[in-house]
Amino acid sequence: MEKVKIFLCQGCEISQKIDLEKLKKHFNSLAQVQSVETLAQLGDGAAREHLNGVEGALLFGACDERTHGSIFKFLAGGNPYQLVNLRERCAWVHDNKSEATLKAQRLLSMGLAELVTREHLTEWDLDLLERVLIIGAGPAGLACSRALAEQGIDVVLIEKSNRLGGTLRRTRTVWPSGEDSEKLLHRLYDGLQDKLHVTVYQETELVNLEESLHGYEVKLSNDAEEEVGAIVVATGVREVGGNLFEFEYRWRDRGKFRGPLAFEVKEGVHPFLLETAFWDAVMLRHEKPEERIVFFMPESVVLPEGFKEGAEKHNIEIIRGSIPGGVTGVTGVTGVMSLRPECKLRVIVKMPRRGTGVTGVTGWKGAHVKLGKLVGNLSENLAQALRIPQDTNGYLAQRRYRIRPRDVVHPGIFVVGGAHTPMPMEETINHAFVVAARIKALFDTKPKRLPGAQIDEEVCIGCGYCAAVCPYGAPILERTDTGHKARMSPRFCTLCGLCIAGCPVFAISDPVKSRDTIKAQIRAWGETS
Repeated sequence: MEKVKIFLCQGCEISQKIDLEKLKKHFNSLAQVQSVETLAQLGDGAAREHLNGVEGALLFGACDERTHGSIFKFLAGGNPYQLVNLRERCAWVHDNKSEATLKAQRLLSMGLAELVTREHLTEWDLDLLERVLIIGAGPAGLACSRALAEQGIDVVLIEKSNRLGGTLRRTRTVWPSGEDSEKLLHRLYDGLQDKLHVTVYQETELVNLEESLHGYEVKLSNDAEEEVGAIVVATGVREVGGNLFEFEYRWRDRGKFRGPLAFEVKEGVHPFLLETAFWDAVMLRHEKPEERIVFFMPESVVLPEGFKEGAEKHNIEIIRGSIPGGVTGVTGVTGVMSLRPECKLRVIVKMPRRGTGVTGVTGWKGAHVKLGKLVGNLSENLAQALRIPQDTNGYLAQRRYRIRPRDVVHPGIFVVGGAHTPMPMEETINHAFVVAARIKALFDTKPKRLPGAQIDEEVCIGCGYCAAVCPYGAPILERTDTGHKARMSPRFCTLCGLCIAGCPVFAISDPVKSRDTIKAQIRAWGETS
């Protein structure tokens, strides 16, 4: 390989904490190095002008790859390069200048060893088709569909039920703005099909997903087949073990409410559910100022900010403890019934007659609403197909801190709204708009990817370790004539190295940083004195 040009940044306390002249003298003496230069700021316009037209391998000693990686990638142009973080790893963590300089020399030596020994592979373009599949036609799915369609992107929207709207169908008003739910639903949906030409499939689910050169080939339960460049998961949330959403739905349809109301709050309730119930209570208080409304909750439940003050303002009681003596009157939801095993479950809500009230220790006679557990509505099978990691409650599991809230590590797959985490309606819609903008940017920038980790099928024993530890679902076990073998998806692999480090038979390798490169880096660290 040709000799390496080294550029050292003097900014961000690097020149004050590290002896850059000593580093220049040391690296200029090495046979692999052509030149060593120091610049005031590697990230400013002067540095870009200075490096314009420079050719050959480049080694930068500056700041963090996470925060400034794109800048140095631009500075390098098409040249092979390596960025070594001297700021956070040396200048900002060492007060002793000699110790900081020694560590900087070791890190630069390791970077140099990697640069001269690794394979330099060409990134491949993700030529994504500008067509998006959106799973779920609730508020997030509708908002994202509209935002994408208004930017001229083809959209296919699927909904597994026979009605669009999701949670907007279950409430009368939107929390916390107070906007009418039906008006918001019409604002999101009207003109979606006839004017914006969004393809809408109801009572339809995703049944199969295959990677393609331009994104993903999907097969739907209605036998339709589509090729899309991006997929948005907007499957929302559902309540388990409670009846708050069902209460909202029935209350909205009937338009009337009579009798006292008790909200039963269990330990560990999600704050979003508690705030939603409080909003319902406030709305009821405005309509029925004479009715008694009480929240029963354990001492361990932490109230959201402003909850107690709002309850006092609207004459809503908060009682620490369970409902006295249980519920002896008509409850808000009488239960789940099934006439025959083959019948679908149906929930019946009965409102109590006027005149019922609190009977003291004998029990609560009135409407009774239980706050259950909020869980993500994304099925496990669909999550596995899309390689979306889920936490114990079915939401997007942020397994790596570098993932920003509106991103998923796989190119072209996004999770939006309640499927990401429970959030108020306004935030859900804003979240959908932001995701739509990111999808548009993804299509416009023509992203590139390096090849993924490589698996030697002859060496692989099919133990499944790689599939178990990968946070992105890149390795998949497949049955072959010689037993189970792992296959790596280059689209999903980020070269994080977990599978490579843990493979018991060394069947997985990094196409860029080989084991020889790692050994060279270790030697470079040890040889530095």
